Amino acid sequence: MRSSLLAAAAVLMVSAAAAGQAPEALTLRPDWQPGHTSRYAFTTTRDTATTVSANGQSQSANSQIETQGEVTWRVEKVRPDGSSTCTMTLDWITIAATAPGDESWKVDSRQGSGKPEPLHELARALAGTPLTMTVAADGTVTAVAGRDAMKAKVS
Repeated sequence: MRSSLLAAAAVLMVSAAAAGQAPEALTLRPDWQPGHTSRYAFTTTRDTATTVSANGQSQSANSQIETQGEVTWRVEKVRPDGSSTCTMTLDWITIAATAPGDESWKVDSRQGSGKPEPLHELARALAGTPLTMTVAADGTVTAVAGRDAMKAKVS
């Protein structure tokens, strides 16, 4: 999010310079209002290629892990200095993997069960458990509370 704001600021300054105008001052610090709620979807993919060599022979293997989900971010309190307290909740998450030999699996926190079971249990613990974050005026997260509730869900 922070890099998106910086990119937007750069575009505005270049546009103003091209038009022959002095760029306006731009503040990049968060300007949140109590009660504001945002929802984000995310996808990450990690491809791994591994090669092992020994005694003049080598063997390669490829694997992929893809994570998808949705997060809700709610501003609970904004202090006069611009710092805030926010709640972040992972609404749901899926984790899918393809391992060497075309072995694959997928867990989904919205489902009652999944294999491998320990990973499914972790996904369900992460989803729906709010984290309360203290955020400095510049957007830096300075404290996170609620991790113990996640840990308690994992047996």
